[in-house]
Amino acid sequence: MPKSSSRQRRAAQAIPSFRYIPLLITAGGAIAVLAALSYWSGATANLVFISGVAAFMALLALLGLALWWLLLSPLPATQAAARGPSPVAHWLAAGLATISGLLFVAGNHWDESWRRLYTSDAAIDDAAWLPNLLFYIGLGLNGLLALGIFVYTARGTGSVREKLRRDPLLSMLAFAAAVTLLALPFNVVWHGIYGPDLTAWSPASLLVAASTAFTMVAAAAVQLWLLPRRSAWEIHRLPVTEIHFILLLAIGVSLLLHMGVGEWELVASPDMAMDGSTPFLQAFLARPEWLYPAIIVAVTLFFGNVALHALRRPGAAILVTLAALFFRALFIFIFQQLDGPFSVTAVGQFMALIPAAALDMVYVFRIYAAGTPGTRLTANLFAVTAMMTLGLWLLPRWLAHPQVDAATIPAMVAATLVAGLWSGWCGAAVGQWLHQAQRRS
Repeated sequence: MPKSSSRQRRAAQAIPSFRYIPLLITAGGAIAVLAALSYWSGATANLVFISGVAAFMALLALLGLALWWLLLSPLPATQAAARGPSPVAHWLAAGLATISGLLFVAGNHWDESWRRLYTSDAAIDDAAWLPNLLFYIGLGLNGLLALGIFVYTARGTGSVREKLRRDPLLSMLAFAAAVTLLALPFNVVWHGIYGPDLTAWSPASLLVAASTAFTMVAAAAVQLWLLPRRSAWEIHRLPVTEIHFILLLAIGVSLLLHMGVGEWELVASPDMAMDGSTPFLQAFLARPEWLYPAIIVAVTLFFGNVALHALRRPGAAILVTLAALFFRALFIFIFQQLDGPFSVTAVGQFMALIPAAALDMVYVFRIYAAGTPGTRLTANLFAVTAMMTLGLWLLPRWLAHPQVDAATIPAMVAATLVAGLWSGWCGAAVGQWLHQAQRRS
């Protein structure tokens, strides 16, 4: 009897079990990274600031616990979901999330354009900053998306968890989209206490970037359910239906790379004097040099592994990164036409191609054992090695900062190795989970 009841409880879960150790490592590591980036945001690290960051981390932990309870925790066997997902609802939700994500990417590039043209200091008035209009529209679409999904899943009888698990992937997308809405009140409260942001790494901005990237992963899961399940790994015959999945992940890469390394390219502008003459530059120059390659590798290998293991298609990682580079080039072109020419680069996106190509290369040559832990470890190590060799050789030729020399290379190598192996492992776990989630057979 106990074994039978246990099997019934497991069967009642609408989302396949995501092993708790990978879940905790992924979520805990993400929270730790956000806390570290908040520390290097440029704000004075006094007791008030530390308390605010601690409250921010506690909020994220509570949101994660709520997501687990709603969608991942065991349900009694009597509460098993009865109604299956709707393909039309999945198409509409994934499409709306794509539009919202592109608005955030466009807003980031418009913001960058104005910073280069109109100010050399990042401490700005949000209310008077026109590029924020695109962020507000994107947040509004996220609110509409979350509301629509919650209304759709609320039909019928049963508990809240039972209703949400009738289409758990849509419910996860609604939860992620709703979290992005917290950015508005959180931003107001944070600025009211600490004043204008000096850099892009304030907790309020990090909440927007992280929650929007989470929304893109959730939307990719919703889109993935519409695709036929693939049991074997293959390279050929990329169907058009997989392109939407790749574009959603590319939006996530674009958002996190822009947030993570965009300011290194901002200070490379010819009119930006690297003398610490502004509060922004003082805060920026206080960042450790090793963060630049570590962030690029972490973002690239996480999303690259998600794409590889969800689609089971070697080459997916480089496609995601190329799409992110395309978004960068597209929006640079658009805003140069609208605002006039300004000096801008895409070094971060080009650098991301190095670990992505190395990751795919291993999976191409080991496609016969692509799903094994040995291949996963080998691929991520090779990607990190490529970044630590070719990437660090190219970096000083493309950017004056961060400096790559005998004093900084050891820390860069160590940080890139840790970031790459951790993010690659987490991305593979998430990708495998997405592959097992609700999809047509």
